[in-house]
Amino acid sequence: MKVSEFVEWARSQIGSYYWYGTFGQKSSYKLYDEKKVQYPKYYTADDFQEQIKNPKPCFDCAGLVKSKWVYPKYNAADDLGATGIYGKCSIKGLLELDKLIPGMLVFKGNDKSKTHVGIYAGNGKIIEAKGHAYGVIESDLNCSWKYMAEYYNVDYSEDVIPEPDPEPNPECDHILYVATQKDELMLRAGPGTEYPVMYRMLKGSKVEWFGEKKGDWLKVKYQGVIGYAFKDYLKIA
Repeated sequence: MKVSEFVEWARSQIGSYYWYGTFGQKSSYKLYDEKKVQYPKYYTADDFQEQIKNPKPCFDCAGLVKSKWVYPKYNAADDLGATGIYGKCSIKGLLELDKLIPGMLVFKGNDKSKTHVGIYAGNGKIIEAKGHAYGVIESDLNCSWKYMAEYYNVDYSEDVIPEPDPEPNPECDHILYVATQKDELMLRAGPGTEYPVMYRMLKGSKVEWFGEKKGDWLKVKYQGVIGYAFKDYLKIA
């Protein structure tokens, strides 16, 4: 599958349900009974009956990624969880924003275990099956996503996917620009130099500030990524 097709298919699933252990099956009594036996602790919510009456595709986080390769024609080799998917990917590693492109997979977790997986859609957005209370949603890329990988079932050789223009955010208090004396200002994962660098923002770059600050650090959004930058080097545009 081409990477552009993969992203567009994932985007088309936004609004679907999150059912643990599923990978695209429609919500039904039969599916509910089957999965409740397999994974009883994940099938205790009160709204399953309502979701059965209003059938939609169901996924868990890994199920959203692998669905096109395991449903409706089942393929056991591709029926893997987040850790297994990451392990099978050959191009992978710690998340580097300057190397992240639409269609790549992003992961939460640690070196040994990946606890969650999503699909990077571009413009700082992730498409993920977040949990039963959320379903499949589009969310912001943030520092909780630690790893990235090229999915082995996707062809990344095509040209870069055109990214949709971001919608204006009415909650943004100010547009600021980077006014550091040096060439770069660090965007960090938290309000202090002890936090890891998420991005190096070039002098003159614009960021969005939402009015929130912690001490001398402002919480800002840069190229879709939310982090903290030292206030003395940010000026009102």
